[in-house]
Amino acid sequence: MFTYSAAMCHVALDRAAKMAEHLGATADAATWATEAAQVRQAILAEAWDPRRSSLTEHLGGGGLDASLLTLPLRRVIPATHPKMVATVAAITDRLGAGSGLLYRYLPEESPDGLAGHEGAFVLCSFWLVDNLALEGRLDEAGTLFDSLCARAGPLGLLSGADRPDQRSVPETTRRPSATWASSPAASTSAGSSGG
Repeated sequence: MFTYSAAMCHVALDRAAKMAEHLGATADAATWATEAAQVRQAILAEAWDPRRSSLTEHLGGGGLDASLLTLPLRRVIPATHPKMVATVAAITDRLGAGSGLLYRYLPEESPDGLAGHEGAFVLCSFWLVDNLALEGRLDEAGTLFDSLCARAGPLGLLSGADRPDQRSVPETTRRPSATWASSPAASTSAGSSGG
């Protein structure tokens, strides 16, 4: 099972438990909360690779996947948990494409069956901004955020995929709000600037 899929199971159980408590329908809330905690523990135990010092893309092992950066954003694992801090460092080191950009994964470690090599996935870099900020590394987060925003084209649009050696890849351009929607730090900044 993909670690991200397990994380989304945690999110469903955790939020259902919280909604049930809020609505006074507590019959299943305790069971759902317990199951959510068990999923979190399974992620921490089964996705952890001590050789890599990071969580991996699958429960039971595998390569790195930048989607792991969403675990703190979905409130699955705190950004300050030692295994999450180590995972952020591993992703930055192994999936770094240069100029603050991240690849989603490495096809040689996680074969996807697709021909060619994709560019860096810009949203992953915004997830990294969020993790750095949640870890309290605000200067690094701000610097990276500014460098990512500087990659926008003349209309303020960001591409979904980008190359460190080029400013943008126009055929994958999407609205900033679509890219930023999954990045709390980015959407907070955009909202505060009127964007």
